[in-house]
Formats: sequence, C-alpha cells, structure tokens
Amino acid sequence: MVLQFLIAGGGTVGSRMAVFLSHRGEKVTLIDSDADRCEWVSKHSDAVVYRGNALDPAILSQAEVSRADCLIVALANDQIGRELVRLAKSQFAVPKVIAVAKDSQGKERMQKLGAEFAICSEDAVLDEIKELLQAKSRRTLFSEREGRYRIEQVTVRATSAMLGKDASNLGNALAQVAGVVKGGNLLFPKAKMVLQLGDEVIVIGKESAVDRVCSQIEE
Repeated sequence: MVLQFLIAGGGTVGSRMAVFLSHRGEKVTLIDSDADRCEWVSKHSDAVVYRGNALDPAILSQAEVSRADCLIVALANDQIGRELVRLAKSQFAVPKVIAVAKDSQGKERMQKLGAEFAICSEDAVLDEIKELLQAKSRRTLFSEREGRYRIEQVTVRATSAMLGKDASNLGNALAQVAGVVKGGNLLFPKAKMVLQLGDEVIVIGKESAVDRVCSQIEE
C-alpha cells in the first residue's frame, strides 16, 4: 500500500524527508516558497513540487491535502506552521500530522492544535516516519501469548529488495513463507513464484526469525 505524504517546507528536514520517502516508493508532494529548494527536490526525488505559500488554498487544493495520509510541517516560520496544523486537522481531516518546531514551547503549541507528533529533532521525525511506514506495510495475524511464535503479513513495496525475485529464496530454519496473496488470491509458495508490487507475503515461525524474513521484504 503506497502512502500519500504532503510536506510543507523544503529546508533541511523537508527535503530530506521528500528524498527518503520518494526513494521508498511513496507518493510525495512538497510545497515551498523558495525556487532553488523546489528545483533541488525535483532533481533529487520523484516528488511533485509546488512553489508558493503553504497556506494558499489553491496550492493546498492542487497538492491534494485532503487525500494525504500524513502531513509533515517543516516550515521556518512556526506561526505559519501552527496555522497549517490547525487547518489540516480542523478542515481537511488529515489522519496524521508530524510537525517540526523550533523549541519546546512551539512543540507544545503544535500538539495543542492537533499534531500527533511534534519535535525539534530532524532524526526523531525520520524515526516517526519509519514507524508509520512499517505499520502500514506489516500486519500481525497471530502472536503466541509468550511471544515465541508469530504470523506476519508483509507487503512487497516498490523499494523492496525482493521485488521481482523468487519467493522460495525467502525463509530460514526457524521461519518460512506460508503463502502469498496475489490479486486477492491466496497461493501456496512454490519454486519460481516471482514477487510483484503489492503482493502480501505471509510468514510464520519463531518471532525473531519472522522479523528477519519480513525485514528482507521491507528493505
């Protein structure tokens, strides 16, 4: 499942997030008022870039803010950032808003306006995005009470190292691929079953071993 990200601000944080998410195969749109920043992001990613004010209703409409799964607010001006957070939650019902603030006071204000995650650290924003991506690409179908055994369903994404490769190459002594869902049909793994974008791989086995197999698919 491809997620739709809208990034407001093409500075250090915004541009880094745009490149990272674009290379993972997510749908990325970025808004920034600086022509040089817009050009750089366009050259280094597949993001759709709009030059202008992030509060401009016309630009927000073109950027499809109402369809965004996540809005990343990384603007230099905290006041504009707070207003964008408010609009995102009150008018456009964006499910998740991640906001970058200059200080702890700004962080608290962003959270009061509805941001699910507000922080001053660039790396912390990246960690939050990685967690969101993992949550969307992997789902636990069964977990033993003691946590020793687990069944996971993981999506083959556009950036997966296993894309176009044989599913029989997955697995180890403690975890195996139990099935692959292709186009809504559950298929049992066999030799030369090539994994395609959007396939759902079901992995069963020891918890730590299942994690290793799922990581092969996600990376």
